[in-house]
Amino acid sequence: MAGSRSVKEKTMSSRVVRSAVVVVVGLGLIGLSGCTYLGHRGRDAADMFEIGLTFSKKPQFALLPVDYFNLIGLGYSQVEGTYAGIGNRRVGAMPIQDDGSYGLLFWGKDALKIGDFNPRDPHEVWVDDMEALAAAGQPLPTARPDYNKGLIRLPVEGEPPPPITFMQCRRNVHLGWIGLHASFRPLDIVDFLVGWTTLDILSDDIGPLAE
Repeated sequence: MAGSRSVKEKTMSSRVVRSAVVVVVGLGLIGLSGCTYLGHRGRDAADMFEIGLTFSKKPQFALLPVDYFNLIGLGYSQVEGTYAGIGNRRVGAMPIQDDGSYGLLFWGKDALKIGDFNPRDPHEVWVDDMEALAAAGQPLPTARPDYNKGLIRLPVEGEPPPPITFMQCRRNVHLGWIGLHASFRPLDIVDFLVGWTTLDILSDDIGPLAE
């Protein structure tokens, strides 16, 4: 009898241990999933708009007061330095480089680069193009490409910005050593709200950095 009770106790004990392991692993997976979910919602929130100050070590100039959805623009921006604010799915200080973005009403260029480049981020690149390069064994770009803008230039020369950032309004002012950058993205507001249901209508639920 004593031997039988010992076997039963060992069997029950092993079942309890296995059940505990299953519960712990399950809770861990739920926790990780929750962290990922909230991380995506946080990045979606940061995508809705960009706003911050720009700083440069040397005098620079930017005055881009008109930029409607990359179709109509007016102004010029040449800035290299530090951006402090909400931008490129992050909050904080990060590098900024604008190699001559401009708008001449219906003809322009988008050359703005903020933060670390991610070749998987549909806000920065055409993802299909990156997948084609990877499939062909070609190196991926190491910086956000420049894109054309304007109601006239886009039909003539192509090379539009990625679809997500196409629908944005941008403003830049930088005089001397300090300036202001702001950008508003209506589509990302919809993506943020719908994202709480786990739907990713813009396919941008990715990590913040390239692997």
